[in-house]
Amino acid sequence: MKRTGFFLFAFFLFTFLNLNAQKIDKKPLTVSDFASWKVMNKPIVSNDGKLAAFEINPQKGNGNLIVKPVDSKMADTLSRGYDALFSPESDFIVYKIKQPEDSIRSAKKKKLKKEQMPKDSLGILVFKHHKKYTFPKLKQFSLPKENARWVTFLTDMKKDERKKSKEKEEKQDPSLKKKNENDETSDKKGQLVLFQA
Repeated sequence: MKRTGFFLFAFFLFTFLNLNAQKIDKKPLTVSDFASWKVMNKPIVSNDGKLAAFEINPQKGNGNLIVKPVDSKMADTLSRGYDALFSPESDFIVYKIKQPEDSIRSAKKKKLKKEQMPKDSLGILVFKHHKKYTFPKLKQFSLPKENARWVTFLTDMKKDERKKSKEKEEKQDPSLKKKNENDETSDKKGQLVLFQA
């Protein structure tokens, strides 16, 4: 009797599982499914532990840098941002901005030389005022490990481009006018810029 009850239970369980399995729509994965997957890269946390940043990159296309408070759902999405660093005092974040992927693909098709390829930009997000600053044609940047109030970076901007960029930044933040006067200029090697956040 017990054995018959067990077999009946097993039969009904198997039938139930089989019917449910048939109801589930089993769609095979395709290449387009894979292309839509996104990957989280390079997570970092600010020194005070209150902010986190990470990259969200698709398999193909432009990614984003996400900056958010650890204890909040709010977040800043910085388009095409990558290689981010928080300042030692956790009051700003510095990051590179990739050129759009279609611009890079187009330049590669034209077989441009390395120095003619579209260059990354530099982005700085200052948390106190929640202001974002961008500087084109980045060569490299540096951030001190302690007591950093300045970001030092080298750019390939020509004189007229530098002037336009400075005027635009000074309109957004008039305090930059005095700081920009201290910039060192060298057209051959690029321009060394000291930006105070």
